Amino acid sequence: MRWVDYFYSEKGALYLSDGPEGVIWKYAKNKDGKQVRVYAKGITADNKEERRGKITPAYGLTIPTLSTDNDDNPLLPTADAPTLSNFSKFIRQETEQKVTPYAKVPFPLTYLTKSEQSDVSAVENDLKTYVEQSVAKFITGVTPMSDWDNYVKTIKGMGVSKYVQVYQKAYDRWAK
Repeated sequence: MRWVDYFYSEKGALYLSDGPEGVIWKYAKNKDGKQVRVYAKGITADNKEERRGKITPAYGLTIPTLSTDNDDNPLLPTADAPTLSNFSKFIRQETEQKVTPYAKVPFPLTYLTKSEQSDVSAVENDLKTYVEQSVAKFITGVTPMSDWDNYVKTIKGMGVSKYVQVYQKAYDRWAK
């Protein structure tokens, strides 16, 4: 877990994305005296990615790491980077205008207690499998809609009421 914790830190995220200090980049002071990163000797914008791909796992792989657009962080900007990149400004503006007014969590990530987990574990796989197969059969016409009442009766017999009750309780905890 220390390894994962490190990669979720700012230094660890930088190490994963750009490699160790001194190989592709190094610290320097800009004209304002702020600490920034600059390419190390022999590294150019043209060969940076090729070199980086040989020394860091963050080259097309999914890895645990910190993701941020904190442009004021001295570990992340390069010497020629603006205080806030145009892309970051654009993303923030678009999010504020087009997402924030309408954003709602449809169903949050809920956590079950051990007792709740054991209650749903017994039926979850069978219930999900049956529901997915039944939905496909209803949509394709293999099962006629006149069999809906039989479907509802079957999932009730499989314990869907208890399943819903457990997740409702977990949702209520989250909502508080």
